[in-house]
Amino acid sequence: MARASTLAVCFLVVAEPLHRMIMYTEFPTFRILKKTLVLVYLLAGCAFWGCGGSSLPQLSGTVTVNGTPAVGALVIYHPQGDGKVATGVADAEGKYQLVTDAEVGVTPGKYQVTVTWPDPNHKQEAGSLLSQASSEPGPDVLKGKFAKKEASGLSAEITASTKELQPIALTTK
Repeated sequence: MARASTLAVCFLVVAEPLHRMIMYTEFPTFRILKKTLVLVYLLAGCAFWGCGGSSLPQLSGTVTVNGTPAVGALVIYHPQGDGKVATGVADAEGKYQLVTDAEVGVTPGKYQVTVTWPDPNHKQEAGSLLSQASSEPGPDVLKGKFAKKEASGLSAEITASTKELQPIALTTK
């Protein structure tokens, strides 16, 4: 959204003088330009903000470990069969929202679910910027118990009428 608003501001700053000249001048040739400018604004709006809303159901859920919100837990919904993977990261309340291919939402279908929870107390070693960017986020607090889709024991079925995901309540015991 920040990218779209930045582009919109830049577009308005650059286009404003041209807009004033075309829209408020009464030369006959500018009548065609006025119609063209309106069309350009409509197309630019569709390009920056999209012509329609997301067609994917926008769903959120919660993930807890031993009754505590799993802050920073990565929840991955793996489709059974064809489909796209959806992911979410838990916030301070353990709530996550699923995202598919950088679009908020998830395709209806059956999913196997995995959860990993990088240790929030893990301190990365000082080093170059490149090594920090490629380093692991920290050891999995769940010790990989829910990291493999075949062995996690977690699944979900999402339909077009699904409003909220079932809470994921994990235990480390």
